[in-house]
Amino acid sequence: MAMEDEKVKKVRRDLEIKAAIRDFPKVPKLYVEWMWDVVDSMSKEEQDEIIQKGLWEVPGKFTPMKETVENKNNDICYSNGSHCKCV
Repeated sequence: MAMEDEKVKKVRRDLEIKAAIRDFPKVPKLYVEWMWDVVDSMSKEEQDEIIQKGLWEVPGKFTPMKETVENKNNDICYSNGSHCKCV
């Protein structure tokens, strides 16, 4: 039974990765595979939290920051040169 579950998961993974590559052709296949593996290892609650709080929009801990500025509302704004996110 466990072997069958692994086969089903592999087929599902392959189909979902193929669909993501079709939908996002500029994203390298390896990145799509990594993202699938990360999301697959998360609980539904973790996924919902990331979506609801917009956590993917905030620079990650490995994003190089070029500057940190404060705006007129005293929010902290991070910029990596291509986008800015205030928290």
